[in-house]
Amino acid sequence: SEFFAGYPSFDYQEDASFLDEFNRLARESRWKNDYRNAAKQSLRDAMVKQFNEMYGHSADDLQSWQLLCSALGTDPVPETVSDCRKVST
Repeated sequence: SEFFAGYPSFDYQEDASFLDEFNRLARESRWKNDYRNAAKQSLRDAMVKQFNEMYGHSADDLQSWQLLCSALGTDPVPETVSDCRKVST
């Protein structure tokens, strides 16, 4: 993850949930609340950036929605944006 790359001494475990890893990093680093909150915002920003890179920026792009549905394990993948949105909520 781009966020965790900013902490090279932290042994990021890819098989763990990113939120669990964030909390472990915060504990091990003994972050104070102000720093932890700022770091959490940076994590959110990195997640949005990664999501947009993977699935695009347009809320009406059928191909992006279908890619997301596929990633969620939807089978068969819906053929309309409306149906894709129903699956993802």
